[in-house]
Amino acid sequence: MAPPPHLLPLLLGRLVVSGDLRRRSTTRLRRIIPLLPAHPHLAALLCEVHFPLFPYSSATFLHNILIRAAASGSPCISFAAFSSLLRRGILPDRFTFPPLLGVAARMSGFPRTGAQVHAQVVRRGFMAEVFVVNALLAMYATMRDTDSMREVFGDSCAGGVADVVSWNTVMGGCVKCGEMGDARRVFDEMPERNGVSWSTMAGCYEETLELFRAMQTEGIVWPNQVTMMHLRSGEKLNDITFVGVLTACAHGGLVDEGRQCFQSMASTCGVQPEVKHYGCMVDMLGRAGLLEEAEELIWSMPMAPDIMVLGTLLGACRMHKRFDVAKRVQGEILSLNAKKSGCQVMISDIYAAAGKWVDALEARQVLQRSGIRNLPRSSSSTHDNRFLAEA
Repeated sequence: MAPPPHLLPLLLGRLVVSGDLRRRSTTRLRRIIPLLPAHPHLAALLCEVHFPLFPYSSATFLHNILIRAAASGSPCISFAAFSSLLRRGILPDRFTFPPLLGVAARMSGFPRTGAQVHAQVVRRGFMAEVFVVNALLAMYATMRDTDSMREVFGDSCAGGVADVVSWNTVMGGCVKCGEMGDARRVFDEMPERNGVSWSTMAGCYEETLELFRAMQTEGIVWPNQVTMMHLRSGEKLNDITFVGVLTACAHGGLVDEGRQCFQSMASTCGVQPEVKHYGCMVDMLGRAGLLEEAEELIWSMPMAPDIMVLGTLLGACRMHKRFDVAKRVQGEILSLNAKKSGCQVMISDIYAAAGKWVDALEARQVLQRSGIRNLPRSSSSTHDNRFLAEA
C-alpha cells in the first residue's frame, strides 16, 4: 500500500536519515514514485539525494524507476534514471526510449529536451524499431512540431518501418495542428486503414459540420452555397469522402445534414451510393431513433442489404428497445444464412430486455441449431506498465 501523499515528506526524510538508500532498500522508494507528481519539489529532492548516494543501482531497478516515473508524470526522475544508466555504461534498449519520449512530449515548453532524446535514438540505432518511431511521431505531434514529425515519418516510410499506427499518428498530428488538407492527403495515401483511421477523419468532418451548422444558425451561409463553393474549388468528391461525412453526421446527430448529403451524392456529385453509404445512413437514423425510416431505407436499396447493414439496424433496435422491428430484421438475417453469432445473441438480448423470455430462448436455440459457435472473447490492456489480459 502506498503512503498517503501528506506523509511523503516524512517518509523521504526517514529514508535519507535512516540510511535505507545507502543500504539499497528500494521497496519504499518504489511505492512513493507514483505519488511524486503532486510533490515536484520532493521529486527534485529525490533526484539530488538518491542518485548520488545510490549510483550503482541495478539496471532493472533503474529501468523500472524510469518507466514508472514516466507513467506517473515525473520527468526529472525519468531523466535522472536515464542519466544514471548512461553513466554506468549500460546501453539503453528499445524499451527505454518510448516512455522517455512520452515524458519529453509533456515538456512542450522545453523542445530541446525532445530533440536531445531524438538524437539519442538516432545515435543508438533505434530508428528501425517501429514502436520507437511511433513514440517519436507522437512526441512531435503533441509538441505541434509538424516539420520534425514529417521528417521522421518520411524517413520511416522510406525505410519500410512505418505501420498503420505511424500513419494514424501523423494524421492525428495534422488534425491537432489544424492542417485538415494534409490530414486528408495522409488518409488517402494510407496503404492500410483501421478503425482509428476512419474515426480520426470522421472527427475532422464532424468538427467541420458543427462549424457549418453554427454558420447556418447565424445566417452566414446556406447548404447550396457550400456545395457550389466546393464544386468550384475543383476538389473531386469520392465514395470515401461521403463515408466520412455521413459517419460524422451519425456521431454528431446531424440528421438533416446527413439526409441532404446522401441525396446530393448522385444528383450533384455523381457518386452512386454503395452498401457502405446505406449502412452509414442506417446508423445515423438508428442513433436518432428513426427506426421506421431506417427500415424503409433498407427495403428501398437497389442492392440486397448485407449482414452489416442489418446488424446496424439491429443494434439500434437494442438501443431503443424496439423488439417489433427486431423481429422483422431477424427474419432477413436468417434468410441470409450468415454465420454471425453476434446478431442472434443481440436478438436474444433484445427480447430478454423486453421480458419476452420465450422469444429470447428461441433465438438462442436458432443459434445452437445452426451450428454457429459464439466464440469466447478476450481483451487486454496495460496498467502500471504491466500487461493484463481478461477473458
